[in-house]
Amino acid sequence: MLFGPSLFSQKMVTIKGRVLDADTKEPIPFADVYFLGTTVGTTTDLDGKYEIGSKWGSDTLVASFLSYE
Repeated sequence: MLFGPSLFSQKMVTIKGRVLDADTKEPIPFADVYFLGTTVGTTTDLDGKYEIGSKWGSDTLVASFLSYE
């Protein structure tokens, strides 16, 4: 099997973080975190932590949770 250089040229992007309430600094569990304009995302754990790994990221990361602005 022969692989061209384009197969290996894409870099995997891994982003780790934590979603916190801006006022109370408390973690927000089960918030959705995703790359804007993609279907790549995850949900935070009980401590508000997340990790996303993908070759198809974007320059904008979005965190959302119902009832938050």
